[in-house]
Formats: sequence, C-alpha cells, structure tokens
Amino acid sequence: IASRTWKCDPVLDTLVKKVVMNKGSIVQLIHHSDVVRVKYAQEVRAMQHNPMWKQNSSKFSAAKHRWATPFAKLCLTMEAVLSIAQSLHDERKQERVGAAAKEFLMLATEENLVLLGMLADAGEENLQLVRFLDSETLDNSQLCADLGRFTTRITMLFDQGGCLRTGFTQHVLQLLSTQRVLYVDRQPRRLGGAPQHQMAQTVASCLQRFKAWTALAKDVVSAEFPCFEALQTFSIFHLRPLAEQQRFMTAGEERADIATKVHELAVLLGVPEWFTKHPVMKQGSQATVKRNFTG
Repeated sequence: IASRTWKCDPVLDTLVKKVVMNKGSIVQLIHHSDVVRVKYAQEVRAMQHNPMWKQNSSKFSAAKHRWATPFAKLCLTMEAVLSIAQSLHDERKQERVGAAAKEFLMLATEENLVLLGMLADAGEENLQLVRFLDSETLDNSQLCADLGRFTTRITMLFDQGGCLRTGFTQHVLQLLSTQRVLYVDRQPRRLGGAPQHQMAQTVASCLQRFKAWTALAKDVVSAEFPCFEALQTFSIFHLRPLAEQQRFMTAGEERADIATKVHELAVLLGVPEWFTKHPVMKQGSQATVKRNFTG
C-alpha cells in the first residue's frame, strides 16, 4: 500500500528515489560499499545515546521489496549518515560516492528529514499489515479488524498529528531541535535549530502532505478489500476470553467503538428506526462517520 501511494506525490517520489531507492543514493551506497559500510558501522557504534548503537548495524537491509526497513534505519541513525555523507563529500569529491554524498547533503533540509520520518512511520504501519497478511496462520476472520486497525492508526498518526509525539517522526524532530552545520562545497548550511514558528510551519506542511497520503492509502485499502468497513461491524460478534483479547483502546473508547459498530450494522441491515433511538445506540450514532456500505 505505502509503496504504491508515495509514487503519486512527486515530492515524496523524488525524495524516496534520491535518498533510498536509486543506485546512487546514500542508502544504496552504504549498503553495497564495503568501505563505506565499515565507516557507517563505526559511526553508529559512536552513537551511544541511540538505541541502535548496540546492534550490528553495518547494513541497511536495503532490498527494494523491503523498503520500509531502510527508512526506519535511516531515521534512527541519521546522525551517522550525515557524518558519513560529509566525510565522503570532503574526501572523495571527484568520485561517484562523493557526488552521491553531495546530493544527500543538498537534500538534508528540515522539511525533507521530517518527511523521511513520516515515510518511516507509514512504512512501519504498512509492514505490520503485510506481515499479518503473509502469515501462514492468517485468520481470515481477523482480516477486516486488522485493516480497520491500519486505517485507524494512520489516521491517528497523520490526520491527528500523532506522529509528532511518537515513532520515527518524533525522533527526527528531536534530532532537529539541535543545530548542526553541514558544508557543501565549503559553503555552510544550517540543519536543525530553526525558530519555533518556522519549524511549526514546516511540520504543518509535511502533515498536510501526509493527510493526502492517508486519504490515498484508505482508497487503496477500499479498492483492494471492498466493503471491509461494512464487514468489520460484524466483529462485535467475535467474542473471546478477556485473557486473549488485545487492548488497543480504553474501556470507554471500546464501549463507544462497539456502540458505533452496532449502529452501523443496524443501518446496514435496515433495522427499524426506533431501535436506533435506544440510548445505547445514540452513543454510537454520534460517533459514526458517514460511510458508504454499498458494494
């Protein structure tokens, strides 16, 4: 889902290709060059305040079909990647690796780094869904619930700004709170430490772009799995022991969610209007988002 949707946005498409996917991108360079990979591992080991420093982080796992993994690793080790790019640009300007490093340094702006963080968050949510669908023990009865969970989570992350408080985007924002100086052709370029109002505008612009991505991702889900939202309402009949239930919301939110699904199911099945006016049903009708249940 994610890899099909970012291609529809020219800005995201260009950023993904130049930073991760293209043969001359910084991620592919680190992944395939033994010399650069050793330097990258050393830089990561020096990041003792970072959760990645204890891991054997000499590779990006940058296979094209696993595109979510390099985005996550790029965000978590951004300081090491910036340091490597600066070193390659200074020491090997006339070589292909030096040109690739320069291109990455030119792309290293606050907006692009925040977008990379959001791409990593989107990729992680997509990866969780793909792993569920690829499982040999896939429970078809849980498919609609997991699709609903995916759409709910990306809505929370990007429509409601949750990515600013958790995940890879939050990590990138924390990194950008400190100013550092990059040198491109001996010309200094500031990265991070921008005034609060300027950074707020940058983040708002990135969120707006990913709100459009979220809408597109939901359209893809609806196209691939027609009527999954309608089928998801039947999950109220999927009863399990409390010990086996996974809690993704508070008790109050769960009651409201169940009431909403009951109301939607009543509308779908054409239940008489008097039933929908029951006090419990009113709670669901107030939270119900207007949806299209037609096939």
